[in-house]
Amino acid sequence: MLPSLMSYGRGARRSARVVLGFVACAVVTLTVAASARAVQIHELGLKLRHPVESITAGPDGNLWGTDFHGGRIVRITPKGKIATFPVRHGHATPQDIVVGADGNLWFTDFFGGKIGRISTQGRIKEFSAGIGRRSLPTGICAGPDGNVWFAEWHANRIGRITPRGRVSVFSTGIARRGSPFEIAAGRDGNLWFTEMNGKRIGRITPGGKVTEFSTGILRDSLLVAITAGPDGNMWFTEDSGAIGRITPSGRVTMFTTGITRESSPWHIAAGPDGNLWFTEMSGRRIGRITPQGDVTEFSAGISRNRELSDIVAGPDGSMWFTETAEHGRIGRVGRITLP
Repeated sequence: MLPSLMSYGRGARRSARVVLGFVACAVVTLTVAASARAVQIHELGLKLRHPVESITAGPDGNLWGTDFHGGRIVRITPKGKIATFPVRHGHATPQDIVVGADGNLWFTDFFGGKIGRISTQGRIKEFSAGIGRRSLPTGICAGPDGNVWFAEWHANRIGRITPRGRVSVFSTGIARRGSPFEIAAGRDGNLWFTEMNGKRIGRITPGGKVTEFSTGILRDSLLVAITAGPDGNMWFTEDSGAIGRITPSGRVTMFTTGITRESSPWHIAAGPDGNLWFTEMSGRRIGRITPQGDVTEFSAGISRNRELSDIVAGPDGSMWFTETAEHGRIGRVGRITLP
């Protein structure tokens, strides 16, 4: 476990568990009724030897995930059939995964200090030129320029990699020890990222110009995930119990009403129903927040002693999320009915 993460207290210790893959994850089922009032959560019994750390909807109609502890990429069909693809080097620790503009899946290799690419047929290639071995790449996203962008947590940089594997890195304008953690493409044509330790939201243009925003962010915040919302704004999670919204111009609004205190909102994703859905790592809940900031939490059907991590809209119109447990499990998801 990294000492620099441990030094930031309760929330950082939790982030270290997720980042270093010391938790087991399961995918569970989420079904939302047309009224958007009733949520059914089903934990399924299909098991993997190691946890799924991050998941994304693939271009082939499947879900793709990272097996951090096992050094593999995982493919999950809508019927729950699993295939695994090993990343063949001794320090492989796949962390985050996304679909690139080239139709391949791209992932960060945390301890390996690499960016990986895997085709839907399972062919893997990794790139390390221009990426420091100790940079600890974490979040990754597809950019509006056809490239893939990623955050280097330890190197305090934002990186860009072309479909051919050419890397550029940007650090000018990022606060010292800001620790970029997650990154997402905005509807404004820029990339937006959280600074886990810097208590800021950063914006970087495709040309590499960085602007940071801190006004309105809660004091002592530990910022985690970020995603583009259906309203044209960016939405992000704050570990102690808040969801944030930032406009393209940098105006921040924080929402805490309806969120259980110290529930640790972790990952967040836009759903097919026009709302944002987020996981609560300590709260053992799934949360839904409307673009207006109205929050509803759901816990029925989630077993005790679970910590929820990643969440994504699946190719079948459902929300998939990962659930920590002693033994990771993979399950199918239900559908979210449009309002």
